[in-house]
Amino acid sequence: MKLIVANTKMYLNTMEEVEKFQREMDIYKNYFIVAPQNIYLENFVRNGFSVAAQNVSNKESGAHTGETSPKSLKDLKVEYVMIGHAEIRKKYKIENFYIQEKIKKSLNNNLKVILCIGEKLKKKNEVYTIIEKQLENIKPNENLIISYEPVWAIGGSNILGTKELIKIINFIKEKGHKKVLYGGSITEENINRLNEIENIDGFLVGSRSVDTKKFKKIIEVVK
Repeated sequence: MKLIVANTKMYLNTMEEVEKFQREMDIYKNYFIVAPQNIYLENFVRNGFSVAAQNVSNKESGAHTGETSPKSLKDLKVEYVMIGHAEIRKKYKIENFYIQEKIKKSLNNNLKVILCIGEKLKKKNEVYTIIEKQLENIKPNENLIISYEPVWAIGGSNILGTKELIKIINFIKEKGHKKVLYGGSITEENINRLNEIENIDGFLVGSRSVDTKKFKKIIEVVK
């Protein structure tokens, strides 16, 4: 079965909104992983959802105000953690070294890692060089999942053609990474085409995952 990850970003902002989402998605909860804000992680775990954190520190403990330790996430029974999402890379200008440290610490704490990679619009023609750089010194691991998400496609309506996507996903897999997801403007309209691409192992869904009616349609196609 293909993996579906719902990155709810910072859209579910009250317990009322969280509980509404949980009620509406309850019968589908075995088909996807939800990545809510950290303050709601424990609530989702308690209600039987598979859960991913949206980010994690590259340190396990210490004087790191505002950070979240991978050890703490594991203690909450969080199963997955997203690392290197484009929004975080852009905001905090995270270097590859810190990405590698986050991956190492997360794997050491038995968390499954979803590593987000992808090129910016102005460097769209350099996609392979950028992917090569982002995967530099990152060894394949059975608990490491790659999510290819071109930055220029996030929140927009344009996605790559089938042939180009197949070529990029194969490029990533040729480096030894066995499971590769696709993210970036996934909708109920384009999921049929995307789901037909055999070498894509799942999808990282952003804002569409918060609209439960549309998210259910995506799940129905993939599951």
